[in-house]
Amino acid sequence: MATAVSDIKKAVEYTFKMKQPTRMSKRKIYGLRKKFTANGFTVITSYSNSRAISVVTFNKNFRNRKEAVNAILYIKDKAQPVNVISPHQIQMAEFQIKGAWSEDEKLSTANGSGVVKLVCEIYPPPSCWIAIQLQN
Repeated sequence: MATAVSDIKKAVEYTFKMKQPTRMSKRKIYGLRKKFTANGFTVITSYSNSRAISVVTFNKNFRNRKEAVNAILYIKDKAQPVNVISPHQIQMAEFQIKGAWSEDEKLSTANGSGVVKLVCEIYPPPSCWIAIQLQN
């Protein structure tokens, strides 16, 4: 059992999706790629069997709470004005980082790390959400 546990990397992901996503076009999502890459986000594009783009994910690693908040604020600054995500999604993600972390002793340490993501499905109708993945 000890060997099995040492080979496993544990992660928890919080996802903030709208029940009824806002209407958006693929162009808005594609238009964000250059901006996010310039700010240190990694852009991962997934394709369907027919080689059409199915998901675009913007990832930013963080080492502590401040870096996580800065990534969320960048998403707010670039994606919210073009209606890719809603203000409610931003608020919930910020609360998860600022509010919930202070209640969780393990995650409130300066060494808490993970990934902030903006995930956009392209088809059927495009929809985007924010996810925060916490790694141990």
